[in-house]
Amino acid sequence: GADLAMVAFAGFLAGASPGLKLTSLPYVVGLTLSMLALPGGLWHRITRAGVFGIGVLLGIAVFGGVWFWTMWGYSGNPVFPYFNDQFHSPLVPPGSYRDETFLPTDWLSRLLFPFIFTNNSLKTAEWSFRDVHILIAYIAVPVAAVVSLFRRPQGRQLVDPQMARLMMVMAAGTYVVWLFLFGIYRYLIPLEMLSGLVIIAAVAILPLRPGPRLMIMVVLLGGAQIMAWKGDEPRLSWTGPYVGVTVPPIDDPAHSLVLMTETAPMGYLIPSFPKEMSFMRIQGWMIGSKDTSSILGAEMHRRAAEHQGPILALYWQREREGAVNSYADYGLKLDDAQCREVRSNIQSLQDQGYPMLLCPL
Repeated sequence: GADLAMVAFAGFLAGASPGLKLTSLPYVVGLTLSMLALPGGLWHRITRAGVFGIGVLLGIAVFGGVWFWTMWGYSGNPVFPYFNDQFHSPLVPPGSYRDETFLPTDWLSRLLFPFIFTNNSLKTAEWSFRDVHILIAYIAVPVAAVVSLFRRPQGRQLVDPQMARLMMVMAAGTYVVWLFLFGIYRYLIPLEMLSGLVIIAAVAILPLRPGPRLMIMVVLLGGAQIMAWKGDEPRLSWTGPYVGVTVPPIDDPAHSLVLMTETAPMGYLIPSFPKEMSFMRIQGWMIGSKDTSSILGAEMHRRAAEHQGPILALYWQREREGAVNSYADYGLKLDDAQCREVRSNIQSLQDQGYPMLLCPL
């Protein structure tokens, strides 16, 4: 009883994570599977995993339930806009709305994915970097799992074998779910942070004496650190505000409507504008500027057409061609002569050297 109560509480804590951020879902699946690696008979292990899963569901409900219920009432889709091919919210067209840019599409690519993205990080991320910890763990975990079935490590235990198995099952389960659901490296970073421990756990149960096991750990982790390269993504200073935005003066903010377009991130800019201003994203990952059939698309076209006051464009200069076409779908044209820059300390690598522009329409 006390054992299962503690397991349920652990599941509740784990469930808080996807309740607050859905992209952490692979980790709770991995943690739930890891309950099967704890000691006990088969039925006890299954029961423990089931109780942990119930705790996860309670954690998701407590930390995300209000939001899911709100979105259900607003859109008919509790995880709006995701999986709208299943929920069919009328607000947006049907679709999964997951970013499938980096998902491997065939079994060979899935099998070799850690080799592929370690060789070229652009296969799983938007910037260049190198970190081989995931690849080492991907090789070490199955090797250690198979070998440990036949022989035990000799001499002193370097890691509790039970904890080693738990770590390995958690890592493997998390990775597999991530592989099929996202394939986006930034969602795998918590596992990358734990991968050093996973590698140690795998090496610790190899059927070798303590000295060779320690040497392998040092070589693998030391080599991984030597090969690591932080890449070309810009790093911000620890000093000053995390988000810094400079907005040019706005003549009539209370009656101004800003139309954002294309796919570059811009939502973080909005809090720096006068709070009286209104914003709509007429083109992006969720809605297209030509869309008048969905409720959101039709409503944005109606609001823009009926707006009384200045209408402004906000877009990155590198996306100008697409922006011009999107505004044309609303019957609007850029007034290039009166464009002003909006400055921010946060820019993606692709946007480096290109200003963000605020222009009358």
